[in-house]
Amino acid sequence: MAISPPNHIAIIGAGLSVMSPAIELHMRSIPHTIYELREPSFQTSGALMLSANVL
Repeated sequence: MAISPPNHIAIIGAGLSVMSPAIELHMRSIPHTIYELREPSFQTSGALMLSANVL
């Protein structure tokens, strides 16, 4: 019995380890939704960056 691929992927959390796979899913046109507990306006004292080789 063949297993069909998922119709949509839920990603829990928006940390650095999640953003790289999310970019790959986007590049492959695989539907996904990222769920994050913090509000978009949450401010941190540091910065988060993905280098060019990750993108």
